[in-house]
Amino acid sequence: MTSNSVESINALSRDARKLPITMLIDFFRATMQQWWCQRRNVGAESKKDVIENTEKVIDMRINKSSGFRVYQIDQSIYEVNDQIKNGIVNLEIRHCMCWKWQLSGIPCTHAMTLFKELRYQHYSAWVSSYFTMKTYHSTYEEVVFPMPVPAEYKEPDEVMVVLTPLMDKRQAERPKNHNCIPSQGEGPIQKKM
Repeated sequence: MTSNSVESINALSRDARKLPITMLIDFFRATMQQWWCQRRNVGAESKKDVIENTEKVIDMRINKSSGFRVYQIDQSIYEVNDQIKNGIVNLEIRHCMCWKWQLSGIPCTHAMTLFKELRYQHYSAWVSSYFTMKTYHSTYEEVVFPMPVPAEYKEPDEVMVVLTPLMDKRQAERPKNHNCIPSQGEGPIQKKM
C-alpha cells in the first residue's frame, strides 16, 4: 500500500543505477545473495520460536495488558474488559472483537490478558505461522548463485538483434494526458474549431 520498499531500493541503488543494465542486474543479484546469506545466518543462530520483531510486539502487548479483567463466557470464549471497550476473545478460532489479532497475526492485548489469566507459558504458539522461525528459515533457505562469466554463456542459434531506442529530447512542459477518464457528471470535452 506504500512505496517505502521502492524508495529503500532506490536509495540502495543510487550509484548502481548509472551502470549498464547487465551490471545493474548483477548488482541486485549480489545484494540479494548477501541479504539471503546474512538472514540465513541470523536464523541459524536464533533459538526462539518467533522472529525478533514479533517477540518485541508480544512483549509490548503484554505490558499494555496489565489491569484488564477477564470474564468467562463459554468454554473457549472470554470477555476481556480494558476500561475502554470489551474485547471478546474466542480461543478456538483465534479471534478477538478488536480485530488486531486477525489483522496482524499476533495476539492482541485482550488475548495476552487471557493467556496470563489462564497461565499459558508459550505466547508464541498463538502467533500466525508467518512469524515463526520455521517460516523464516524456509524463506531464506534458497541460495542465490552468481552468474557465470560472459565467456561461458550459451547463446541460442537464433539471436534477435535489439536496436537501441531513439533518444529524442523531451519537451519542457508536462506531457498532456489524452486518455483522461471524466469524473461523474463531467462530460467529454468538446474541441472547438
